[in-house]
Amino acid sequence: MSAKVLGVPASMNCVGPVVLAMESNAGGFEFCNIMEGAHKQPEFTALNPYQQVPVLQDGDITIGESNAILRYLARKYKPEVYPTNAAEAATIDFALDSFARVYKAHTETVYVTYGYAARAKSQAAANGEYVAAVTKWMDTFVRDETFAGGDQPNLADYKAAPFFFAAVQPANKQLIGLEMPARVRAYVDAFVAAVGASAFMQSAGGYSLKEYAATRAAQAQAAVSKEEPKGEKENKGQKDKPIDSFLRCLALGRPLDGHGRAKRRFTAKGA
Repeated sequence: MSAKVLGVPASMNCVGPVVLAMESNAGGFEFCNIMEGAHKQPEFTALNPYQQVPVLQDGDITIGESNAILRYLARKYKPEVYPTNAAEAATIDFALDSFARVYKAHTETVYVTYGYAARAKSQAAANGEYVAAVTKWMDTFVRDETFAGGDQPNLADYKAAPFFFAAVQPANKQLIGLEMPARVRAYVDAFVAAVGASAFMQSAGGYSLKEYAATRAAQAQAAVSKEEPKGEKENKGQKDKPIDSFLRCLALGRPLDGHGRAKRRFTAKGA
């Protein structure tokens, strides 16, 4: 196992490559502490001049961008999820590239729950647009199958599953009133059952997609329950904790204005 994906476990863009690296036995995950400016250090900038995660290192190969990393890992370590047949690969690429439409709506809904974005002017309308975008992607690429890949996940599923997993977390209903169709929940459950490394989405030292969503929900509940002077309750509950600002910058691909303090990294092997 030579490959490692540098990133953050609560980033949906990072999770797909991490899960594929683990599932294919290509390698594992390494935490990049962008809250302390690790992504702005010369060492990291040499890996990715855009100073964003995820970044893949595999021997002499270093690349950024989630989709590029997914394609590389599939071609080298798990070709069954990304066939060499031109027609089959093009269909998967169609699904990968079309996911950008889902992502746009995702940033106005699920990212709100995770603290990566501000609430939409009409959150109910944004929720409806997101469900519609997800439904269209499912209708187009999954159809009546279990996955976009049919009975088994293909590369498009490794892309979509972390986002949909985040979308079905209970915190979304609690915080923004978002409920996903049963079909999406079934898709997520099937992916978790089929891909052992998807455990990374559920447990990662308190910052997995599941754990962080639960933390956000608990924070919101505590803010509501705590008795505070009138006029202060609303404002205090809205202030970001440092980790929230850090993860928002990550999700939106924006570097922090940190001072580049000494970085700390750890490697989490296995799922």
